[in-house]
Amino acid sequence: MPGNARADVMDSYFFDDMEIAKIAKKSTEMRDLCEFLDLISDTVADPGIFEERVVRDSPAQDGMVRLNFFLFRRPDLSVAQFRHYWIEKHGPLAMTHISALRRYVQNHVVEKTLESSTLDCDGIVDAWMESLEALIATEKSDQHRLVRSDEENFVDGSKTTFMFSQDVYEKVYQS
Repeated sequence: MPGNARADVMDSYFFDDMEIAKIAKKSTEMRDLCEFLDLISDTVADPGIFEERVVRDSPAQDGMVRLNFFLFRRPDLSVAQFRHYWIEKHGPLAMTHISALRRYVQNHVVEKTLESSTLDCDGIVDAWMESLEALIATEKSDQHRLVRSDEENFVDGSKTTFMFSQDVYEKVYQS
């Protein structure tokens, strides 16, 4: 399942606080990294800044499947309205109805990315399932359809894209 995002990979860099992230975004090192990534990718490498909000956290395990959804708010909603609905309504709905969800993180945009970026979105969902089989079973469930139908209340579904991956952190960095 390749997804429909225009990117094949997504890098994330974590900083201790927002001020350090903003300084890093403007650094020579980040510019050099983005230039290198642009050479090996057909999408725009763009160091957007997002605030991570972990809603459910479980330890990573081999075989877990990761989904990233790139969300764009409905044009009639402000950023504050979009964030409020996602945090207060949609997130709890997902936690209540999708029991196979092992890790769920809402990444809210803090600083808009470049206008030319293919990923100039308002938020990124980072959702993990135990396995591909668990994902497939969840996608076929009435509970999943209920949660997905709620997205129309705050998301512009015509712009939403997604990608699948299997995390390799444990294999690469913990060995």
